[in-house]
Amino acid sequence: MSGPKATVEASGVQGSAEDEETTPPRQQAPACEQCGAVASKYRCPGCGCRTCSLACVNTHKTDTGCSGKRDRTAFVGMKEFDDKALLSDFRLLEEIGRADDVARRCRPPAAKPQLPAHLASLVYQGSWRSVKLLIMPPGMAKRKANTTRYDARNRTMFWRVEWRFPGTPVAGGSGCIECVDERVDEKAVVGEVLAAHLRHPAPNYVPLRPYAKAGLDALRVFMRKEKTPANAPAYFPIDTSKPLASQLASRTIIEYPVFIVALPHEAANYPPPAMLQPPPRPAGQQPGAPQPGTQGVGPSQAGPHMGVVQPPPPPPPRRPQPQQPSAAQLPLSGSGTLQSVHPQVQPTAALGPAAAAGRHGVRYGGRAG
Repeated sequence: MSGPKATVEASGVQGSAEDEETTPPRQQAPACEQCGAVASKYRCPGCGCRTCSLACVNTHKTDTGCSGKRDRTAFVGMKEFDDKALLSDFRLLEEIGRADDVARRCRPPAAKPQLPAHLASLVYQGSWRSVKLLIMPPGMAKRKANTTRYDARNRTMFWRVEWRFPGTPVAGGSGCIECVDERVDEKAVVGEVLAAHLRHPAPNYVPLRPYAKAGLDALRVFMRKEKTPANAPAYFPIDTSKPLASQLASRTIIEYPVFIVALPHEAANYPPPAMLQPPPRPAGQQPGAPQPGTQGVGPSQAGPHMGVVQPPPPPPPRRPQPQQPSAAQLPLSGSGTLQSVHPQVQPTAALGPAAAAGRHGVRYGGRAG
């Protein structure tokens, strides 16, 4: 067969023979790194170890402890960073965000500390008395020693009160004498409760003689303000002539009140809070001198900035109301009828029975006139 068709077939056979000659021979796979007898078929993504079968793969993981997973956080150079590495990093970040969201949703809510019934009642009753009562965690010494209770039948708080006398140090130690009242009625006067520790039957009567000699009126009682720095403490003064409830109102107390009893010369060691301190005087002014701008102003004219409370102004005097004359005082006319003092007000007797009946809404067989 001759012609163009034979020429095309000959050229096709010649081209395939040239391709077979130019194609390089396929490289043989390296041997298995576990058994070494067979050519490897698999490559471990984690460490790159070559294996030939499942048995060799399991042996490799057991011997080396390899997980068989690619390290997705391994460093990749800029020359080797391609779209595949970018997609791998993006998927890793998505998985981390999803795991964080699942952990937040499945996390159980933090358990709120639940107080026992009697302690919750104390906190509630304290809030009704304007006292912020703080309860310490279980196991603390102050919580174990607290004997404050609320009497629901009498609706009365019985406080545990601790008294500290810093002027009488304990022998052989740096502390001071402490006296405790387990149950003090909130209606009891503070001075009466304190006086019971200064009399003869009290167990600490002998070491507390300096306080007894000073007298109850001369003693100063303080209560430390809670949540203040240790290097700048502040103390509230306590009025011993008032009930205990009035002295604890608007105060923060941890478990139970602790009162500090000081002698007259020790009162300066217990500064009041900033809210109770008087305003500072200008430099060079005498303690008894009046404030600037108030020369010649009396105490009744001093403003609130001087610390003098002005009394409220007296109410305006009432105007005397005009008294209406009674019927006995009204003048009589010539016909014997009563005359009205005010022209717009006419006495009933001068109007006649029909007009009077209509005025007062009384019906006589028909409508009132």
